[in-house]
Amino acid sequence: MKVGIFVTNQNPLGTDMVSALDEQFAMTRLARDRGWDAVGTGQHYLSEGMSQLQLIPFLARLAAEAGEMTGVAGVLLINLHNPVEVAECIASLDVIWRGNFVFGVGLGYREVEFDAFKVPKGQRLRRFEECLAGKRSAQTSSSSARTERRGPTVGYGSSAATGTAAWGSSSSVKVAGGRKRSTEE
Repeated sequence: MKVGIFVTNQNPLGTDMVSALDEQFAMTRLARDRGWDAVGTGQHYLSEGMSQLQLIPFLARLAAEAGEMTGVAGVLLINLHNPVEVAECIASLDVIWRGNFVFGVGLGYREVEFDAFKVPKGQRLRRFEECLAGKRSAQTSSSSARTERRGPTVGYGSSAATGTAAWGSSSSVKVAGGRKRSTEE
């Protein structure tokens, strides 16, 4: 069995966020020093009455405190984002975590988040699948596909861009089940 800690850095409005961040770092170091296996965080936007650091920069900074622990994005609301941006950011996190990173994703459920991103909630599954396809395409291709807008969703064009910079920089990416997959699969 593996044991991890989930840190939210979600605090009531008015909280000194710098001090709260230092507390999250202290908890991560304590878990690391006691032999825990993983540290993760989640994502929400516009949480009523709360302030929260966003997942990607927070996880990038936590890597410096975590040592050999596994970093976990648990969960990134991928259907609210551009698939190419998600692929690039997750690839970068995998490099920052030295190939010891788990990418967890979710559909989302909060109306305020869908409204803020102008994503119809009824399209969340389709956008979720498109974003996962974009991540897989960027991970497994020597060059990533260019994106083009098609209404409210993002599709992949047939012309290749210069390539996704970070994919391939790390030797493997862990998927949710803990299985390692070569970036060439």
